[in-house]
Amino acid sequence: MGSMVSVYFLVDHNEIKDKTRTYALCFLGLAVFSMLVNVSQHYNFAYMGEYLTKRIRERMLSKILTFEVGWFDQDENSSGAICSRLAKDANVVRSLVGDRTALLVQTISAVTIACTMGLIIAWRLALVMIAVQPLIIVCFYTRRVLLKSMSQKAIKAQDESSKLAAEAVSNLRTITAFSSQDRILRMLEKSQEGPRRESIKQSWYAGLGLGASQSLTSCTWALDFWYGGKLISEGYITAKSLFETFMILVSTGRVIADAGSMTTDLAKGSDAVGSVFAVLDRYTRIEPEDPEGVRPEKIMGHSTIIGLIERFYDPLRGTVKIDGRDIRSYHLRSLRKHIALVSQEPTLFAGTIRENIMYGASESMGEAEIIEAAKAANAHDFVAALKDGYDTWNPTILLLDEATSALDSQSEKVVQDALERLMVGRTSVVVAHRLSTIQNCDQIAVLDKGKVVEKGNHSSLLAKGPSGAYYSLVSLQRTGSSAHLN
Repeated sequence: MGSMVSVYFLVDHNEIKDKTRTYALCFLGLAVFSMLVNVSQHYNFAYMGEYLTKRIRERMLSKILTFEVGWFDQDENSSGAICSRLAKDANVVRSLVGDRTALLVQTISAVTIACTMGLIIAWRLALVMIAVQPLIIVCFYTRRVLLKSMSQKAIKAQDESSKLAAEAVSNLRTITAFSSQDRILRMLEKSQEGPRRESIKQSWYAGLGLGASQSLTSCTWALDFWYGGKLISEGYITAKSLFETFMILVSTGRVIADAGSMTTDLAKGSDAVGSVFAVLDRYTRIEPEDPEGVRPEKIMGHSTIIGLIERFYDPLRGTVKIDGRDIRSYHLRSLRKHIALVSQEPTLFAGTIRENIMYGASESMGEAEIIEAAKAANAHDFVAALKDGYDTWNPTILLLDEATSALDSQSEKVVQDALERLMVGRTSVVVAHRLSTIQNCDQIAVLDKGKVVEKGNHSSLLAKGPSGAYYSLVSLQRTGSSAHLN
């Protein structure tokens, strides 16, 4: 550009034509080269970023799925928070490593080439321009940051009034019923005072800041032209060298300012990276793939409480044993193949009924076993109409966590009949509050504040009379109250 400007100071028309043609072809070649380089740069960094996003999400999810249940009980590790981290944090890291790294590479290369060329063409002028470069960079950076922060603060200040307006619209019936329109409008007007003051203050800052930056930019240009003119008059450089050096180094200041304006993005990116590695570097307290864990072929199922049997949690004191062996010594995934859990609030996964029943089972189940499982659960009649297949496998230990609590009495009887058939030949642990659910159990344990106060079967516990805890609970249930029995 600087060389092109200097052409118009030549006196020979033919020379002007020749050089103009030469520089026009240079511009055309530069355009093609720039397009190829930019396409290559952005494609490669974008590809790298997307691959990184995929890798981060897969590794985070696979790591999260190994964590103990207690980790998910924490508020900051709710399903929504985890999904947000998988979606946003990985994307921010991609933006940081992909887009921002591309800009950083571009900036470093531009500054290196510009300073080198400037020093080669006119080192005296280049030294002065490089010395005032920070001032130019500050000017461009200030303009960008002020405008950006001004818009962000204005949006934040409007949030309260926007929230109030949204709530007013969504609760219009209530407002109309109590004739509160004037009150809502006064509240909205009051909530607008803060944003208005903020906007006025920001306008002053923006005006002064942008004015000062423009002024300083012009002052640095004046210094460059004055000193360049002095060097030309003294014969140190030519006008062509002045234009070339000026164009190179002034445009570089703008490039550096562009890179500098992403400092807030870098801060967000570092937080996201920290969040990602907090998951990747964490070791679960209950390892499901412990290589030293015992892999049982078959277990008899002498068991205790549900959450501890499944090893969702480890006991603070004492041990949980299955077949006389501490549960912590088992290979957890192998152990859970012998256990089935019927929870009080069952979870259905997105997919077909076949996939839900097959979840956790082997892939080798046939159609006959699917139908048999559906019949065993009294589900065959209504799922047969859907023409979907089902699959199941019979566990050694059956855990029933208030499995019928959400059912009416008629549905409960159907499900209870199916469960009683399934209980035959295996250990079953039942947590329930309905008498009909547990009265046929071989042994009933009555808990009071976490301690077992009575044990025995239904008839032996009732035989203790009114002084017995189980007898009292049964009496309460018969009069319409509910109690939790174990």
